[in-house]
Amino acid sequence: MDRDHRTLGDDPEIRDLRGLFWASIDNDDSEDLDQLTVAEPLPGGAVKIWVAIADVDALVKKETAIDGHAKHNTTSVYTAVQIFSMLPETLSTDLTSLRQGEERLAMIVEILIGEECSIAGTGSLSSRCALPRKADAGI
Repeated sequence: MDRDHRTLGDDPEIRDLRGLFWASIDNDDSEDLDQLTVAEPLPGGAVKIWVAIADVDALVKKETAIDGHAKHNTTSVYTAVQIFSMLPETLSTDLTSLRQGEERLAMIVEILIGEECSIAGTGSLSSRCALPRKADAGI
């Protein structure tokens, strides 16, 4: 496991979206945050929805043992007594987790919702993002 060219440095292909007010639907005690969302109102009643998905590929190389483990598990499973993670714990709860106050790489999906609530456009990009700390969010 090592970083490739998509680090948190000055790669011009990685858009800096840390200034957006990202939110998570996960519980307050969740540590393996792999998705964040933000909505941005636009003129004319349109809304841009941004969905950030943790960029695990930035740390996990294809065809490695960890990649094979993730392919075998396909998803994380949460039960009342145990979590069966798709990724090893260090990756899922630390290095790729989109947790509060931690700058992370993410793949972003943009969805533009028109004023009539129809999808007016979509896109995708690589970005940096960070879930605001509770103190930063006024919570």
